[in-house]
Amino acid sequence: MTNFFRKLTAFLAAGCLSFALQAATPSPAMMAQFNKLPKSEQARIAKQYGLKVSDLKKSKTESSSDTEEKNEADAFTEKNKSSVKEENLAESKSKEPERFGLSFFENINTELDTKTGTPVPSNYRIGPDDELRVQVFGAKPMDEELQVARDGTVSISEIGVVSVAGFTFAEAKQLITQRILAANVGAEVNVSMGQLRTISVIVAGEAKRPGSYTVPALSSVVDVLVQAGGISDIGALRGIQLQRKDGTKIAIDLYRLLLGGDSNVDQALQNGDVVFIAPYTALAEAAGEVLRPALYEIGSNETVADLVRMAGGGKAQAFLNGVTLERIEKNAVRTMINLDLSSARDLQQPIHNGDVVRFGKVSSNIQNKIEIIGAVARPGIYAHRESMRVSDILSSIWADLTIDTDLDYALVVSRSGSNNKISIQQFNLGKAIEFPKSSDDLLLQGQDSIYVFSYNAPKLRDEVDALLFERYQEALTLSGEMTVLNKELRPETSEKSEEQVRSLISKAGFASLAFSLVLNEEETALSEKRQLVETEDTKRQRELMQRLPESHHKLVARLMREFLDEVHKKPEIRQLSAGLTREELLFNLLNELKTRSSGVSNHAVVYVSGEVKYPGQYPKPEQGSVEDLIAAAGGLLPGAFLERAELTRATINESGAVQVEHMDIKLFDELSQKTQTLLQSRDRLNVFRLTDWDQEQRVTIAGQVRFPGEYSVRSGETLADVLKRAGGLTQNAFPQGAVMIREQVKAQEVEQITKLTQQLRRDIAARTLSAESATLSTQDALSMLSEIEKVKPVGRLVVDVKAVAEGSQDDDFVLENGDYLMIPTRKTTVSIVGEVQHPSSHRYRAGLTLDDYMRLAGGSRKRADEDRVYIIRADGSVLVPQKQSWFALSSEEIQPGDTIVVPLDTEFKDNISLWAQLTQIFYQSAVALAAINSF
Repeated sequence: MTNFFRKLTAFLAAGCLSFALQAATPSPAMMAQFNKLPKSEQARIAKQYGLKVSDLKKSKTESSSDTEEKNEADAFTEKNKSSVKEENLAESKSKEPERFGLSFFENINTELDTKTGTPVPSNYRIGPDDELRVQVFGAKPMDEELQVARDGTVSISEIGVVSVAGFTFAEAKQLITQRILAANVGAEVNVSMGQLRTISVIVAGEAKRPGSYTVPALSSVVDVLVQAGGISDIGALRGIQLQRKDGTKIAIDLYRLLLGGDSNVDQALQNGDVVFIAPYTALAEAAGEVLRPALYEIGSNETVADLVRMAGGGKAQAFLNGVTLERIEKNAVRTMINLDLSSARDLQQPIHNGDVVRFGKVSSNIQNKIEIIGAVARPGIYAHRESMRVSDILSSIWADLTIDTDLDYALVVSRSGSNNKISIQQFNLGKAIEFPKSSDDLLLQGQDSIYVFSYNAPKLRDEVDALLFERYQEALTLSGEMTVLNKELRPETSEKSEEQVRSLISKAGFASLAFSLVLNEEETALSEKRQLVETEDTKRQRELMQRLPESHHKLVARLMREFLDEVHKKPEIRQLSAGLTREELLFNLLNELKTRSSGVSNHAVVYVSGEVKYPGQYPKPEQGSVEDLIAAAGGLLPGAFLERAELTRATINESGAVQVEHMDIKLFDELSQKTQTLLQSRDRLNVFRLTDWDQEQRVTIAGQVRFPGEYSVRSGETLADVLKRAGGLTQNAFPQGAVMIREQVKAQEVEQITKLTQQLRRDIAARTLSAESATLSTQDALSMLSEIEKVKPVGRLVVDVKAVAEGSQDDDFVLENGDYLMIPTRKTTVSIVGEVQHPSSHRYRAGLTLDDYMRLAGGSRKRADEDRVYIIRADGSVLVPQKQSWFALSSEEIQPGDTIVVPLDTEFKDNISLWAQLTQIFYQSAVALAAINSF
């Protein structure tokens, strides 16, 4: 059964539309198990996932074909929307208060048992039509069922007539036993009740089905009320009257049974009784944080204490000191009275018809608590005590922190005063743990929050990604847009495509993508642009963002905001805070500081940029210095210039204008504590980078050098220097064919290809809108464009390695990080490609000209454009031969490794096309001449 619930829950949560799974339906076995559940459990499961039980049962007959899957997905979306509407309508109705006790008569078996299996009490009085079963064991055994006659007697074999009417069951049993034993000495006698007689009673007044009912003789008032469908909406549970034939009237208050369990209230019925239900006279409501919020019938002298007792009392979280009593006065005006239910006087306040006693909830804020979030082993809420310090909660680096906790930077955020003023203290967590009661081991106050940060995102980041993406899928399923996501993430319904999407989401990090969308919204609102460094992670995030529909971006950002807010409210979310970055942990705090600021001086946020590990914005701690800001940013990068940094400060002068000043800061003196520059609100620190600094400048020399490999180079080192370190060229080296790859050139090629494709798209769009005829269709042009976009940039830089090796200063150049130089072995061939009769490669022979190699290839073809023949040198350079005369091509010297390219003449026309055009010209000319002669 547990496995069934797990599968069924997964099926419902996915809504048949999960992008990671093919559409599926519950198996017959699962549906068989589901149908065995109670109806209430079926309804609960279906309601949990926004479905109807009937919708779920229909899914077992659904087809699994591709076409039907799509129809079912659309149908599910529509049904899901309608079920959500129905659920909302049901919820709105459920908000109306219900009368207490009316539901008691619902879902009760209305068939009263009249058979012998019903236990009969000993004080039951025997009457006509009752049955007695008499069993005798002995010399003369007997087993008879005796029915009481109209005269109240029963006839027993060999005994005679015995009068039992009016006797209790115990008395009748004793009388019959004595008579039988007198006639059969030593026998054993057993007397029991058989089928009971029926009686006729009338239910009148405010019952759901008033009328005359025939019920078993053992029936009570509650039994007949169940038969009558219970009390109507205006009937009184406390105003029921039982009227006997002899004129006796018995008042019945069912609250005594429902609230106190007093079964004596439920009177036994007699033949001819009338059960009358009067309308209720007064109702009062107990609402809010009580155990049984409902409408209750009240008597004339009842008080607030009686109503609270009927409602079961307040819940544990009920705020008894601030209960409100809403009352309708005689002038039809609703008023409100504040009650303190810890006071006996307020409990004795009389309760009137229409009163509403509303219980509020105590504040969710815990008084004397310490909150710890971030890179700790056990994020959570801890109790505060007097003289408590950080080391009392975080006492061990290995037991209480994560492996990548930043020990140099942590915060204690305090809130105090009537305006909940925020104060921030920064401290060194490592020193606080290692040296208890030191200046870094801060004293804690109630309501303090400790923020602990990490250097890297830990493994818990995967749980954050999974949770956010699951919420994203749930939101789309409820809105009916899950199929849109499937089309964007899964254009192909193949397992390979699904695996690619899963891999993309896992590597890019859904939480990082969501937070970047949040920051984009913040930047738009605050016009504060972030300086982002393009990394592999940001590339994957951008790719995933492009795959997601743009209309979903706000949804993803909202889910991330809700998650960050829940970090401080929900324990299960707080446990994931160790997987959040500095920006994410500080997001809500920084927004709160910015919102509460009333000017430049109160904007308790400072900024750092440049050569630090985590540039950005940080809360300004009390008495915070430049050293503290650098610690907040994770410290300096190796390339930081320690002699000078720039601190930009905005102040307000006497005239009220903002004045900006720039101050030079010596970071070496700040970090060595020779000087201490205190921060002010909105200060911006810019840490400069050392000139030409790079963490790692390495180049690779491969091929025909004596010592190929990877070399570290200093700033300004040239190719000639590295070739010398590599031992120079070997005898087999072919420097004319050297291949130089540079990342900067590759980036430029990417930019140029992007510009080219954008221009081509504009040209295609313009041509589509113009009336000019074209030889190439729009679809063909777009196909060609897609092929161009697939071209991967090479980044080859043309260099003259031979000249550099020979000592030419003009051809030498400075190397850059990541440069790659490949020097091949000597080549002895010349290739010719393009529009020649036989494209091929030929052995290089000195003295052969361009014409000679073209003849070796069989000469040019008709479609060849001989005016645009060009040569690609082995080093990547291009040579365009110049004409020396009007009839002959240049006899440029061909070198080993050259490639001769004979391009296609794009304006070439065959004979048929040419004669077709000439015929058209002749025809048009003849028409023109005829027109002229007509004048």
